[in-house]
Amino acid sequence: MPPKDFSKCWLCGRSSVEVRESVGRPLQPDSEVERRAARVRDSKAAFARDSNEWWSRVPDQLKSMDFDFVMGNHDQFKAVGFVEEAERARANIADSLSEAARRARQGEDVTLGEVKISADDKTRRDVMIQAVEEFERKTGRLLSNGTAKNDSAPHGFEGLDMARGITFLRDVGMLYYAVQERFLDAEREEEMSRRPTFGVGVARIPSIAGEVHVCTICQTLITGLPSA
Repeated sequence: MPPKDFSKCWLCGRSSVEVRESVGRPLQPDSEVERRAARVRDSKAAFARDSNEWWSRVPDQLKSMDFDFVMGNHDQFKAVGFVEEAERARANIADSLSEAARRARQGEDVTLGEVKISADDKTRRDVMIQAVEEFERKTGRLLSNGTAKNDSAPHGFEGLDMARGITFLRDVGMLYYAVQERFLDAEREEEMSRRPTFGVGVARIPSIAGEVHVCTICQTLITGLPSA
């Protein structure tokens, strides 16, 4: 006979709280959203490490040179080991964020690293626009595609020497990854909300006469039992 304590599963004896605690762990590391989040975390850590090294390795004779000039002629500066890496980062990170912001403002589909935003998703497009515009206000400098609100502000790396250019690139890169992390956190919450609600409820088990209180886990395990 099932136990009379209806607050617990008649089979495993766990309460709803105990059942939820046993399965209420975060998404598994091999879930699609977690794999994407892990790639963003790894790339962010690598970029932070590399950009700090670039700043410390700027030769004294290059510190006052124009950042755009050096990046645009990186083949001439191969002896300065990091210049080509920094130029790739500018293209892959700073230019990508600028293009994503432009597309978001124009109501188009957006791709930013591990994140894709549909043109129909105005809420998420607005979140991206707000993040970029807040960054632009704080730095007093627009991303290369800029906004129409303050055309007098410098665009991109305009007017920056090497030392300040690398600092700005690092700041843009941190924003690039932070925006992705924000969206992936939201996706994780959405995925978690779609997971089954675990607990103890009333169910009719084929092999038992009448209804019993059974937890979600045990119900799944015994649903296939033959009828008595």
